[in-house]
Amino acid sequence: MADDHVERIVDLAGWQGPYTWRLDWPAIEIALGHTLPSDYKRLRERLPPGRFGGFLILLHPASVSDGGNLLVEERSLNEPDGLVEMLVEQEGIDTEEANAGRLPIIALAPDGKVVDPPPGDDEEWRPLFGPGQLHPCFRTDNGDYGFWIATENDPDEWIIGINYVRGGTVEWYERSLSSLLHEMLTDGYPFRGPLGQGPRPLMFTPFTSGALLQSPPLARPAI
Repeated sequence: MADDHVERIVDLAGWQGPYTWRLDWPAIEIALGHTLPSDYKRLRERLPPGRFGGFLILLHPASVSDGGNLLVEERSLNEPDGLVEMLVEQEGIDTEEANAGRLPIIALAPDGKVVDPPPGDDEEWRPLFGPGQLHPCFRTDNGDYGFWIATENDPDEWIIGINYVRGGTVEWYERSLSSLLHEMLTDGYPFRGPLGQGPRPLMFTPFTSGALLQSPPLARPAI
């Protein structure tokens, strides 16, 4: 168990409904083509598809809503010329521009003589992520998307990046999903939009359409 942020989020949600789904994680991960962090799995096992604060949707493998289904969003955002491809390309461009503007300053002294780079400044800037390293985990009604940045082999080491209102950049947060989500929901961490404008009662509202009970490899029925 990575931390207790999952339990805190469940307590905040206050959802006491029945458990009507079972998630086949090996099948889900095969369908996705990658593994998933353990805190996410625990959250999805405890809470049904729904909205936090009437604004944020944590994607769910068993959601019957296209706008909240983990597999549907992963496939949609990774289509050719889709959002993920655009963000990866822009990250590479931003890194190239950073290198182009930075290296001459490091290499030349004010009098124009070549000098050794300062300690720690001799490495080129590297992209934060590349192809196959952005996986959606939440979305908002504003059109913001949260992604796992999968640069580590262990999914529990992945951090979160947010693309605000389908812009061209990703702002990254060195947090696990459950840690950042808890802080977002309690206004303990900076976040743009309605969740970052001061304390308010948190409401978790399950989707009225509920969760899929039988749709392998997404889910299998409870026994």
